Amino acid sequence: MALGDEELILSSKVIQEKIECLTLEDLSEKDREVAEIIGVEKLILLSQVMGGNPYYIPKPDNLAKTKIRSEIQKAYDGTNIKRLAAEYNVCTSTIYNILRGMLMKGAEKRKKRENIPGQQDFMDWMPEAVPVPPEL
Repeated sequence: MALGDEELILSSKVIQEKIECLTLEDLSEKDREVAEIIGVEKLILLSQVMGGNPYYIPKPDNLAKTKIRSEIQKAYDGTNIKRLAAEYNVCTSTIYNILRGMLMKGAEKRKKRENIPGQQDFMDWMPEAVPVPPEL
């Protein structure tokens, strides 16, 4: 039987010997692309830790989102939403959404969509009883 994609059953000793002398030329094209970036040794380590599991590698902006959210939450002082929006190049509603989650944690008596401090609701500006127009 020729060696192909069928499963090869090898002893751990043989596998270890072959892993120790792996070079870029020994790798598949896909694995070679990764090894050219991180090195063969790191690819082997990654294989030992994550081998056999699918793993999504996020784009750089997604890697930074957690840090950015944390920085915004730490920098918020109750009055600087517009400045934070300008600093992080996002709209104020994004800042509100990030802060809403932080401010609502642990607040048992707040309604689910209650305004955060400094935010105004359109209904705050409406008269108490808005007449409903008669149907035509």
